[in-house]
Amino acid sequence: MTKIETSSRFTTFDVDGDGKQEWWERIGCLNSNGPALWQLARKRGELRSGPVIPERYLEATGECFILMIIVSWAMTYLFNPSIIEGNLLKDRVGYNNICVGFDTPPARYVAMPLQVLQAVLAVRYCTLDQTRAFLEKKEGRIDSCEYKFTRRANLLYSWFMICFPMLLVLTPDVNVVIHTFLFFFMLMLSFTVVAANFKESQEVTLSSKIWITMFGVHTFLLPVLGAIDFSTYTEGREDPPVPWYIVCYLDWGWFILLGLAVVFLPDSPPIHITYELILDESGKSASAQAPGVAAAAAEVPASEEPYTPVYP
Repeated sequence: MTKIETSSRFTTFDVDGDGKQEWWERIGCLNSNGPALWQLARKRGELRSGPVIPERYLEATGECFILMIIVSWAMTYLFNPSIIEGNLLKDRVGYNNICVGFDTPPARYVAMPLQVLQAVLAVRYCTLDQTRAFLEKKEGRIDSCEYKFTRRANLLYSWFMICFPMLLVLTPDVNVVIHTFLFFFMLMLSFTVVAANFKESQEVTLSSKIWITMFGVHTFLLPVLGAIDFSTYTEGREDPPVPWYIVCYLDWGWFILLGLAVVFLPDSPPIHITYELILDESGKSASAQAPGVAAAAAEVPASEEPYTPVYP
């Protein structure tokens, strides 16, 4: 078994000795690099100049949501088990939806900060990925259509994830329909931003194509079948029109596929970021209007297309 380095995201092991990294060998990266959240946590919030991998933040966004689900369901099971026996969501779809675990106290109090962290990670990914897409467009690696698709997908996803903690404000007790469709909208935008990532990449393997196809099928069918159950609901109904086990499979299956993003997201080039403190000649802070800063800005070629951040 040989340790190998991949182009950007993994240090893993060549188990079968063929000199290539197969999808199942990427699972070994969980033994060497660890989950994305752990990798980012080890940086201790430090900002260091060097290569940055945008996908790490997208993977951590999904892992943060899965962590929230696990912790919330454990707390609900221990401190509020009665909600599992009967709730507004179960009445409509016939089973306990993912949301049941974090919709009520005390699990909701733990879920909220984790959803805020999820939003922070999502916005960070979108900012980095948009920067990389701009650089790749300059290098001719992607065309204008691919760049615009990435830009719009990142913009929509980042703004929505900032608002996503509202899921814990608009609970089923407030409005069960709005609560559920906020959840469905998150599924669709998550898939869109992953699809944009695939569109940018020059190295999409067959296993990754199979994964995103399954991810897309789950993303499409779950809101459609869920909407059927909700639109046909009448008080006192015993069984939903769509068998509960089909929707349940799509629901929980979507999150299993999300957790596998660390394995199947395609490799894309990292970007190099440099952090530098700008001081004047006396060692004091230099404002943007300082002559030295203005002179540095003047060195940027006028023909170079300006990059304008579009995220908060």
